[in-house]
Amino acid sequence: MADQHTMTPADGADGALLKVRGLSKRFDHVVALDGVSFEAHGNEVLGLVGDNGAGKSTLIKLVSGVHRPNAGEIVFADQQVAFATPRDSRERGIEVIYQDMALVDELEVWENVFLGRLLRTRVKTIDRRRMVAEAAELLESLGLGSLSPTAQVGYLSGGQKKAVAISRALYWDARLLFMDEPTAALAVVEIGKVLELIGRLRDTGVAVVFVSHNLLEIFSTADRIMVLHRGQLAGIRQTGETDQDEIIKLMMGVR
Repeated sequence: MADQHTMTPADGADGALLKVRGLSKRFDHVVALDGVSFEAHGNEVLGLVGDNGAGKSTLIKLVSGVHRPNAGEIVFADQQVAFATPRDSRERGIEVIYQDMALVDELEVWENVFLGRLLRTRVKTIDRRRMVAEAAELLESLGLGSLSPTAQVGYLSGGQKKAVAISRALYWDARLLFMDEPTAALAVVEIGKVLELIGRLRDTGVAVVFVSHNLLEIFSTADRIMVLHRGQLAGIRQTGETDQDEIIKLMMGVR
């Protein structure tokens, strides 16, 4: 199983795992992102907020290799990168968990964790026993020991499904995790569990970028808050040094 991450010099001499400089993206005549710069650190939750059309999804897709930028640079673990596909970014340790989570309801938890990357024995047969055991160990390490690795995903709650998606990303060595509206459509109790899980991810050294429209959740979870407005960076604030009024003004473009 992949090791849990702690910060090392390879993550960046100044502690920044991801450095984005002047990132821009146009779609025909529409400027979706305009010269955005920021950093993400291990052991940190960076909240990402902005109204619809602010550029949040475009930013995620640029960093994760879905789109190529028109300008700017991306430095990950002290190396400048240019991802041609999401698979390229995933192999470097960047994962995105979207609202749909890309899980297969008909399969069991362990099968979803290893989806498309089954482990095999020395004689090339599928090593089910090892995958079930490693999925159970991973769930336990995240405080999810009550979730059976052999449970069928279709019968899980929304929060449990989110946990499976996160577990899959961590097993395959995610170092930077984008979470796009991870609490959407969840019950209140499940929202609390997912926010707790995000805190645990931070404690293992993973850099988490938490995208949400819910400022209460952002303020309760994020260490810093990054605000986009109409494709531009409106500001980045330490959570303890700002309030909802200031963040809302930044989201509206009020300086």
